[in-house]
Amino acid sequence: MSRETNPKGLLIIIAFLLTILSTAALGRIIYVDDDGPADFNNIQAAINYSSNGDTILVADGTYRGNGNRDIDFNGKSITLKSKNGPENCIIDCKGTEEEGHRGFHFHSGEGQKSIVSGFTIVGGDGPVEFYGGAVFCSAASPTIYNCIIIYNSAGNDGGGIFCSDGSSPMIANNIIVENTAGYKGGGICSSNSSPMITNNTIEGNWGGLYGGGIWCNDSYLTITGNTIARNRAHCGGGLFCLTSSAMITGNRVTENTTDVHAGGMYCRESSPIIIRNNTITGNYGSGIGFVWSTATIMNNTIAGNETGIYCYESSWTITNCILWDNGGDLSGCSVTYSCIKDKSTWEGNIHSDPMFVIPGRWDNAGTPETPWDDFWVDGDYHLKSQAGRWDANEGRWTKDEVTSLCIDAGDPMSPIGLEPFPNGGRINMGAYGGTKEASKSYFGEPVCETIVAGDINGDCKIDYQDLFFLSLNWLADNRPQ
Repeated sequence: MSRETNPKGLLIIIAFLLTILSTAALGRIIYVDDDGPADFNNIQAAINYSSNGDTILVADGTYRGNGNRDIDFNGKSITLKSKNGPENCIIDCKGTEEEGHRGFHFHSGEGQKSIVSGFTIVGGDGPVEFYGGAVFCSAASPTIYNCIIIYNSAGNDGGGIFCSDGSSPMIANNIIVENTAGYKGGGICSSNSSPMITNNTIEGNWGGLYGGGIWCNDSYLTITGNTIARNRAHCGGGLFCLTSSAMITGNRVTENTTDVHAGGMYCRESSPIIIRNNTITGNYGSGIGFVWSTATIMNNTIAGNETGIYCYESSWTITNCILWDNGGDLSGCSVTYSCIKDKSTWEGNIHSDPMFVIPGRWDNAGTPETPWDDFWVDGDYHLKSQAGRWDANEGRWTKDEVTSLCIDAGDPMSPIGLEPFPNGGRINMGAYGGTKEASKSYFGEPVCETIVAGDINGDCKIDYQDLFFLSLNWLADNRPQ
């Protein structure tokens, strides 16, 4: 289980860390230890005693039984945190199919200053009508931060976290793994809610019917900077959106499995759905599936899936994407300004090898005669460049011997965003286009290191190409609304 921080979610997480610190500064610190000197020997007693602005600090140990499960904040704006992180502080719910218990029960209008930070929550379970194996939120919007949510079950929906009735929790920097739901949302389930799901690892969860990693209906979700991997469901292995809207940006969606539709993500009767700057790779079934939905799909890398994108009676805009080495790149879709292995005549497309740093691949485990044991080895989908591309492992820029044709090949009308100089004045295709990790432009000669006023494309010359980009974007206004 990786605990690496995805930089795409850092700004949101930093903001909430500041919230934690400011909240803590207002009140007392209350200590909990189940086997040593402290103010209280169980968590619920400390919460009952606390007041808004207090911090409850929980010592290392494994906390079980009444007072340490089904924990209720009673509507208070307090911070509950472990002393030394989730690996050292465990809430063992010990729920069963006969007697349901979970870690936390938020149902009294808690807001995002009601904070849970730094616990492992394990063993939540309950009967068929049980929702939310580890955390249940009803008309409540707490912050769940830096926790490990593992081996929990719900007889109904939300094996890890369940949100309903207008909840808007902040779910950030957690590891949500190996949880199961009898019906929907093995990792996270959202019903009529608006959770912010940022910088989590959501891996190996199982939804009996829909949404192995995440399920949502009648919701608006912000899903940013997560790893959504190796989840499974009958439909929508990684993510299933029904009659919902979602902003899905900067995620790694890989090796999820479905029995029917869309191993990566599946949207049905949903709009608007915005899918941007994701890598969607190695999923069984299609990487993305749409039925009766409206979506904007921009600057994604979709590679190595059983099918790239499946669309049925949907309205979509697909641009600046790379679709490569999928079993079938497109079904029912049109795509512009993208790199597609399958030949097409749509505007601006290319069909050349995108030159990933390391392409993902399927490994047959040494048994080519038994395809069911094949597994996906994910790659590095930054684009090679002689001018420089970001090395995520080393945390630095490095140069290659070749340059991808996907650099400076996106829609000329798309903003270049945060692409570093020299950026050619035109957005790159693929998941890193428009971001600070976009590969740099190469003009066939030593890289220009000088920024010259008027040199829009970064080739150290001011000429007709700069005038072209200036006229193309004249009077454009891309300020945040």
